[in-house]
Amino acid sequence: DLHRADASSLRLLHHVVAEIPSLPLMILGTFRDASRDASPELMRTLEELQPAGTRWPLAGLSLGEVGTLARLLGGSEPPAPLPFALHERTGGNPLFVEEITRMLCASGAFDAADAAERIASLAPEGVRQVIHARVARLPAAVREGLELAAVVGREFELSLLERARPEIEVLGAAVQSAVEAGIATPVAGRAATFRFPHILVRDALYDAIPIARRAALHAAVGQALEALDPLERDARAAELAHHFGQALLAGGAQRAVHWARRAAERAIEHAAYEEAEAQCTRGLEAAAVAFAELPDAKAGEATRARGELLVLLGRAHWFSGAIE
Repeated sequence: DLHRADASSLRLLHHVVAEIPSLPLMILGTFRDASRDASPELMRTLEELQPAGTRWPLAGLSLGEVGTLARLLGGSEPPAPLPFALHERTGGNPLFVEEITRMLCASGAFDAADAAERIASLAPEGVRQVIHARVARLPAAVREGLELAAVVGREFELSLLERARPEIEVLGAAVQSAVEAGIATPVAGRAATFRFPHILVRDALYDAIPIARRAALHAAVGQALEALDPLERDARAAELAHHFGQALLAGGAQRAVHWARRAAERAIEHAAYEEAEAQCTRGLEAAAVAFAELPDAKAGEATRARGELLVLLGRAHWFSGAIE
């Protein structure tokens, strides 16, 4: 999955491709070609790798395939006009077809004679609207659990949700309800770990959370991660830096500085120099917030924290070849 790959992963891909021309090995990467949020690093990597590979543009599902998918999801043959309406409104995008069909099923309208008319006002970009409509039909505890899961990320562990919000006693049942509704799926081979079926599903849920509440949830997730045993906690330094960095409005700035520094150190240890640079930059931004309200007596502490981040940033620049 190249679409949101970080710079270090893209460099690794570039290295691997250069080293395997004679091996019977194919690397298949996916990305959304027309997306506006594709990173410059991704576009540059694709250009550089073009001579070594082939690009296969994927069109949407055909009308017949849309009808088959709707039948499989709905459990019965859809009314004759429905596949035509789905195909027209979604362009054959499988995610959009699935979300709209599930919305019709949840409202009991899949077999209705006017099912096609009900989706006539939906454009392909309306998938967020469809996801919100589906989630709105779920019980409040399920919606609250999905909000927390969206804050954790595309993939989430039930145990982490329970540590972050222990006051919600039915999180296990809430996640199971989300699985039954097709909004989350179990991760094979990993007990009590789930993921959203598409990143756009997670993004739609996440973007709907008010900013202040989002910051508080990030802080809760960060505190839950800090409660892990020391080895696992350290291994997840980048996650901790992310969550506390998103919790600045909830008082997470000092923890964000601490974990950004540790995440940068780990990134350098693993030769992920671009990631280290990004962690240092975010840590310095958090430091500006964290130490703005400190009394003068602690000015030395602020200077030391900034200095440590700047030294790490310099090391990352040096090792990456950005400076000589």
